[in-house]
Amino acid sequence: MKITCEWMVLAERVIEDSATGNLTIVSCLEQVRSLGFPAQHHGFAMAARFRCVDAPPERDGKLRMRLVRASDHDPDEVVAEVDSVWQAGERTARWVMRFRYLRLRRPETLRFRLDHKVGRAAWQEGPTATLDILELDLSDDERQALERELQALERAGYESPT
Repeated sequence: MKITCEWMVLAERVIEDSATGNLTIVSCLEQVRSLGFPAQHHGFAMAARFRCVDAPPERDGKLRMRLVRASDHDPDEVVAEVDSVWQAGERTARWVMRFRYLRLRRPETLRFRLDHKVGRAAWQEGPTATLDILELDLSDDERQALERELQALERAGYESPT
């Protein structure tokens, strides 16, 4: 069986409807801003769709997927690796993965790549999604207002995700 990844997207949330199986992708991530570094961005998810290149398989097959984080400053990092089963007779399959947070080390451009392998075959590099990590540029007044807002939230019982 030979497959290809048709698309991959990074988002704040991916919701799968249990009745229809439809996906709702909330806030596609193209850039994330932070007041300072290191930091964390909460609400990170990835969704992808795979398709058989040839006829659908006649029996279930083993599929392994991995999401790789690539940076110009750090070595590539596998952030998720999952075993799955490709169902017999199916032409397409989707993979949705949710993460509690995304680590932001510095302003940079991150690339997330979705690799896969079928059975004991070699890893096949898949599509990439690029995410720009930027520093939020605020005036002193804007920064103080934001800090007051965060302090008010903490007094009200809100817990920061960091």
